Amino acid sequence: MVGPDLTFADEDPDAAFESFVRERGGALYRAAWALALDPADAEDLTQEVLARTYRHWRRIRRSGADPFAYARRALVNLRVDRWRRRSRESATLQEYLSGTRPAEAPSAVEDRAELAGLLDRLSLQQRRVVVLRYVLDLPVAVVARELRISESNVKTTSSRALALMRAGRQNSLEES
Repeated sequence: MVGPDLTFADEDPDAAFESFVRERGGALYRAAWALALDPADAEDLTQEVLARTYRHWRRIRRSGADPFAYARRALVNLRVDRWRRRSRESATLQEYLSGTRPAEAPSAVEDRAELAGLLDRLSLQQRRVVVLRYVLDLPVAVVARELRISESNVKTTSSRALALMRAGRQNSLEES
């Protein structure tokens, strides 16, 4: 049994949550974008995940659990739920490019556009593994635990996904 968290008792839960959002909100958005490939969907996913995390904030903090791990798992689960409801992805590269901010450098937009195209080639499972492993930079063991698959499955899936992405990049370079 874990003893009471004394720092939690003394801290303002709202201030702690605001700090969490400032520190981890960007990473959650980047992961959501990589999963959804659409800025509007990514914003919606991020907001929903932050709302769910806030609703359970006291319980998460009291249990000593990592709030970022909770939010990551909620993000992946929410995205999977939305995938199940839709028969096909509706986000296109053109929709993403039209939503970019004018202040962004063209190379950054091109890099993101290329990444979106490469991620779009992957299956749902491959994209989930790639996002958790390489966008959020999580170790294999953590990805396996969060997706409830074996570590060898994470390694195999990421290897195959990266091979598909490399092949897709090579094809696009040859075409240009």
